[in-house]
Amino acid sequence: QSGAVDGAKAAAAAAEPSGNAEWIVGEGDGDMRALIVVGAKDLRDADFMGGSDPYCIVRLGEKGVPFEDKPRGRGRRSHTVRFSTNPTWKMGMCMDLSELKEPEVSIQVFDKDDYLDGGGVL
Repeated sequence: QSGAVDGAKAAAAAAEPSGNAEWIVGEGDGDMRALIVVGAKDLRDADFMGGSDPYCIVRLGEKGVPFEDKPRGRGRRSHTVRFSTNPTWKMGMCMDLSELKEPEVSIQVFDKDDYLDGGGVL
C-alpha cells in the first residue's frame, strides 16, 4: 500500500488506513514527520499449516515511484509476528521530507518463510 504524505497536510493527518495496513502520520517539526505502522488485518494464510509469519517494510520516496525503486535507506523493517493473519507491530519511525517534492510512504507486507510464491508478499 502507498499513501501520499503532503508536507502541508501531514501535520493535521489522523489515522490513514490503506488496504490491509493500518498506519498513522503524526505532526512534526518543519519537514520531519512521525509514522506509526500499527499493524495489518485479514492477511492470507501463507504457511502450510495455516496462518502467516508477517513482517512489513516501510519505504519513503517520491510519489508514483514503485516500492522496489524507493530508496532502502529511507525506511524500516518491522519484527516478525509468528502465526498471525492480523499482526500488530506498533512500529514508529521519523521521516525527513525535506529532499522530496511529493513524498509518499509505501508499505509492503511479507511472510517470513513463504518460499513457494516467489517473494512472500501478503
